[in-house]
Amino acid sequence: MSSSKPLKILHLDSGKEWRGGQRQVLFLIEEQKQQFSSLIEPIIACPHISPLTKEAKNLNVPTYAINFRNEIDIFSISKLAKLIKNNQIDIVHCHCGKSHGIMWAACKLLPQIPSIIVTRRVDFLPKTSWPRVLKYISPHISEFVAISSRIQEILATTGIPEERIHVIPSSSKVSLPIKNQNKIIRNNLITELNLPKDAILIGNIAQFVDHKGHTYLADAAKIICDKFERVYFLLVGSGKLRKTIEEKIAKLKLSNRVLFLGFRPDVHNILSSLDLFLMTSHLEGLCSSIIDAFLYEVPVVATAAGGIPDLVKDNKTGYLANNRDPDSIAQEIMKCINHQDETKHLVQNAKEYAINTFSTHIMAQKYNDLYINIMRNK
Repeated sequence: MSSSKPLKILHLDSGKEWRGGQRQVLFLIEEQKQQFSSLIEPIIACPHISPLTKEAKNLNVPTYAINFRNEIDIFSISKLAKLIKNNQIDIVHCHCGKSHGIMWAACKLLPQIPSIIVTRRVDFLPKTSWPRVLKYISPHISEFVAISSRIQEILATTGIPEERIHVIPSSSKVSLPIKNQNKIIRNNLITELNLPKDAILIGNIAQFVDHKGHTYLADAAKIICDKFERVYFLLVGSGKLRKTIEEKIAKLKLSNRVLFLGFRPDVHNILSSLDLFLMTSHLEGLCSSIIDAFLYEVPVVATAAGGIPDLVKDNKTGYLANNRDPDSIAQEIMKCINHQDETKHLVQNAKEYAINTFSTHIMAQKYNDLYINIMRNK
């Protein structure tokens, strides 16, 4: 590896929406572009309709459109192989399962295969069909990255040697409100939603999909609303299960206490206005929104699912509830509301933990060290 020539890193992401994974890819390429430009030259390939395309172009990162329809999409496979060959890519960094599969297939079309890194962000067990297994045990994949210790354990079950699995957590970068502005932001939100000025705001930011556990949130909300008349739940996000959850909330007679806000471009204004951030997933890779809440000094109650315990250390950086257990979730919410002094101490611990462990710069530095080690050992 020449010290004068930056490494060409091709980032692959198949997502057509803006979710946590795409946000992490953007954080990484932004750091590489702004802080590590002498070492790294980032390039990105993603669907042309992905919001990530626009964000990458705003950073002047070379961006190529690949649709990633499925893992046997011949057109995407051949287009990716041509892109790698024409740009003399040093390392391909796959940020999702679909791009991993397509890159594995593209290896068969390349006369010279670049080094390949795969980041896994979900704690679902990998599918066990033989073609899916092959992409994990392929000798073409140099290293795997898990964003949490739970995902590290799951990757190890596929037969990948432990020394090839690295834990690099997700990161966060938030614009903290100017002093005294947070109260204004909160008052504006309360006015917009027509809520009492003394409302206790409990928020959740997540797609309405099964593993996010909104059904358990709804049952816990019923318990809490029956005990605390000033509590309101704000649900931010969209997804295929939103209507189902709305119907359940209506049956629980909570439609005036649980508000569905949909997709919000001002999501961080909402997060910074909360009295409590709630995550009720029963599967979760890590959950970078929890890191955001830490930085905004918002108390966190979350279920002990997937990689969440890497973030929420029970009674140290937040409150952990049992998985799929509305009673336990409600109990932890009540603890947060009723023990304000203890909660304030946890909030400060959490903010310090987030700053020292989950900054975008720290994440990018860990990835850059991995890239360089791979090239040294090639």
